[in-house]
Amino acid sequence: MGNVEALEALKAEALANDCIYVRRVRSAGNSRYTFLCNSNHSFTATKSMLRRRGYWCPICSDGFQKLTEESAKEFMLSVGLEPIEPYVGTRDPWKCRCLTCGIETSKRIRSVKQTGTKIGCQACSTKAKGLSQRTDEAVAIAIMLAANVKPLVPYTGSGVRWKSVCLRCNNEIFPTLATAKAGSDPCKYCSGNSVDEIQAIELCREFGLEPVGSYPGNSIKWNMKCMKCGVEISSLYGNITRKKRNGWKSFGCPECSFSQMGRRYSEDPEVARQKFLNADLEMIGEYKTARLPIEAKCLKCGAITKQTLNGVMNGKACKFCFHVGIQYGKPAYLYLIHHEEFRSIKVGISNVEANLNRLDAHRKNGWVEYKSFNFDTADEAEYFETMLLKWLRKERGLPPHLVRELMPQGGFSETVDAEEISLPEIEVKLIALLQDRT
Repeated sequence: MGNVEALEALKAEALANDCIYVRRVRSAGNSRYTFLCNSNHSFTATKSMLRRRGYWCPICSDGFQKLTEESAKEFMLSVGLEPIEPYVGTRDPWKCRCLTCGIETSKRIRSVKQTGTKIGCQACSTKAKGLSQRTDEAVAIAIMLAANVKPLVPYTGSGVRWKSVCLRCNNEIFPTLATAKAGSDPCKYCSGNSVDEIQAIELCREFGLEPVGSYPGNSIKWNMKCMKCGVEISSLYGNITRKKRNGWKSFGCPECSFSQMGRRYSEDPEVARQKFLNADLEMIGEYKTARLPIEAKCLKCGAITKQTLNGVMNGKACKFCFHVGIQYGKPAYLYLIHHEEFRSIKVGISNVEANLNRLDAHRKNGWVEYKSFNFDTADEAEYFETMLLKWLRKERGLPPHLVRELMPQGGFSETVDAEEISLPEIEVKLIALLQDRT
């Protein structure tokens, strides 16, 4: 129905209720209409107000102004309220007693009818409405079981904490049905929102790390001792849970894990040499493990490059000929960027004419460029990036600041804490490295 037709329908409805449409007034985004009743009473109302309250002229409406005390008392009793003082009028508060809970309350007949109160006072009416809309207990239990949670006590309401046991970690939890309905993980332990310290210690030991001290929290690094070599390291507990979640097989500190994984994936040197030849690479350096880079000569372009056996087995080859990602023989730049919310700084490189611009990808995720430095080749840019990261990691002792989950576009391993070092400090070091190279 168009605006013109709607207005004509409103005029006809006004005439049917002994009123005449006068004009339309637009106020605060709502259309209010002025009417004149047969008794020359002028009043203003919106369409929804007229239909909700059930009468037109508030002064001479038969529905309310002509209520007798008997009919008013009968109306209040019908909604579960017993009047305990004489009736005055529809607009005045009328003291009543709730027939459900017995408390005394004051209600206007007008507001009772407009709000649709049906059972006693406001509290009893709200409770009754909630009971009428409550999820059936069998359905509620089925929803919780589908979320891998088994209730231990009867269901009392969607917003009430429900004593249950998680079917994944066997911890006792108190989720709400509303949480499960919303699709959130009802278990605070499996979701990572809470940690059981005993289970956390057992998980760390499973990966060859003995925690030192009590659990500090998910956002604070936990000091641990390698169960193989005894070296002390610090790691976020989230890194340990991610290893478990992803099925990683590391054991002990990074150095011990690397050695163990390297031995596990070792190949016979002659087999490794043949696999390099299959990738058009001639091994020059000595083969030790599948994860250590080996110096090799590209049989296509003649360039000397480094590659791991794992990389070759995954389809990688000469970095100058392998044109997926960085193209090392083409112009590139080294960039310094920062993220205000994460309080983090990142170093990275990208080709000048890259199909996938790394800086653009970072900008879309809240990173801001500080400065960029151009190089003739990406190989040269990577050299200075490596030297800069070595300085940050070894001399300044700054570990990667962010985790993989915070950087879906990649590059978390080249980040440092902005609270520990500033961008100008990094820039000064990079300029010094450039001058030393020249």
